[in-house]
Amino acid sequence: MRRLLVLVLALAAHVAAAQAVRSPDGRLDARLTLNPDGALTLAVDRDGAPFVLPSRLGIVLGDGRRTDRGLRVVGTTQASRDPTWETVWGEQQFVRDHHHELVMS
Repeated sequence: MRRLLVLVLALAAHVAAAQAVRSPDGRLDARLTLNPDGALTLAVDRDGAPFVLPSRLGIVLGDGRRTDRGLRVVGTTQASRDPTWETVWGEQQFVRDHHHELVMS
């Protein structure tokens, strides 16, 4: 029973570290995954076909500090926005900014 509980907790942690968000028109699907060593990857599909293959995200700073591993997810939020803003100049006076967002902290 204890092994089952550990397995369930490990699977729950893995599921919590994989998140997805879809564009409002449904054509783009982005997936962010945190692997066991804390490396964040991004993959994007367009119209159901791979558009960006799983790619590691992160930065290695000049002093050797890294943000490409050792990460952990402590929370996620998703939201949809559909504001319109006015341009200063350009072909259109108003621009619609319809999007879905995923924040992993």
